[in-house]
Amino acid sequence: MMVEVQKQREILKSFDEQVEQLQVKFGELMSQAEESIIELALLLAENIVAEKIKTISRWFSHRHVSL
Repeated sequence: MMVEVQKQREILKSFDEQVEQLQVKFGELMSQAEESIIELALLLAENIVAEKIKTISRWFSHRHVSL
């Protein structure tokens, strides 16, 4: 009976340790995902601004107006 209780405690301890490791890994993955989303948003914003600048430059060049 005592041996069975000890085995169950060891299993529970192992399970708790694995859950903690998974929580840490999940936190790391979420942090990486956040960084990737921010990088993607910045690149998208840069592309939008670059396209707007091109559009405005073309508009001015068609009207022979200098910037």
